[in-house]
Amino acid sequence: MLLNEWEHHRDMDNRKPTALVSVSDRIVDTVQRAYEKYYDFDEDPKVIWIAFIRVSNRWRGCQFRVHWGVELAEEYGWDDAGAFRHEFVFEWSIPEDFL
Repeated sequence: MLLNEWEHHRDMDNRKPTALVSVSDRIVDTVQRAYEKYYDFDEDPKVIWIAFIRVSNRWRGCQFRVHWGVELAEEYGWDDAGAFRHEFVFEWSIPEDFL
């Protein structure tokens, strides 16, 4: 299930919601992508959300489900796994105490 969701989630043209919430450790890149969605792809600004969260350095040991994009891409055997080194995904939601 997770890898299937990840495959649809990584597809930039996919407009069908997945069970994953993307986060990045690059703030400037994230803001730039939001502007691109608005200006270059005519995305409705009401659906572009940027939230700043703090995740402990011990995220791997937490009880919620968070995954590093590189590891998911490697599990799928994708050649471009390194392209996801700044992407993390939460399954279903981001815990409230991180917001």
